[in-house]
Amino acid sequence: MKLLFAPLLALALPALAAVDLAALQDAARTRKITQLEAIAQSARGDLLEMYPRYHLLLAQIDAIGEQDANDFLNRYANTPLAERFRSEWLKELGRRQAWTAFLGEFGKLESPDMDLRCLNAQAQWTQGRTEAIFPLRTLWFSGNARPESCGPVFDALFASGKLTQGDIWQRIRLALAEGRLELASTLANRLGAVAID
Repeated sequence: MKLLFAPLLALALPALAAVDLAALQDAARTRKITQLEAIAQSARGDLLEMYPRYHLLLAQIDAIGEQDANDFLNRYANTPLAERFRSEWLKELGRRQAWTAFLGEFGKLESPDMDLRCLNAQAQWTQGRTEAIFPLRTLWFSGNARPESCGPVFDALFASGKLTQGDIWQRIRLALAEGRLELASTLANRLGAVAID
């Protein structure tokens, strides 16, 4: 009976809510802050109130404060939308290099992606836990590009001797096997930098 009830409830929720989902989607896509603010304000107490708030925060994530982010995460804790926001907020904290705040929030994330794992290693590194980068060594061995946040981790692994020129050659071969010529060329440039060191 529960399985039958869940889809019916999912279909009924938008009908019971006062949020204009089409207007919200348009405002979120075009990043119209004023319109998002108005929709979020009018949605207070609505069944779907978290959605306008989420899109409003996401549209201005580079300008919001930690209190705004924490308020959203606490108010809508244990929801998929809070998890999505936490992931984006952590990326912003990494961009800001707000490592203490990052570390306080990272442990609450259920499934960090590669980008966030590399940011976490950077955060740990800045706190003196240099061994945190070592498990990420395996990320190097791929013929595909890695997130930008992994660059400093790889640099630290090279500086510590955990990655070598031989590893660069191995990754170049992997990139070529995947047809990633641009990546192979970028990696070849790293050979000269490592050789000079």
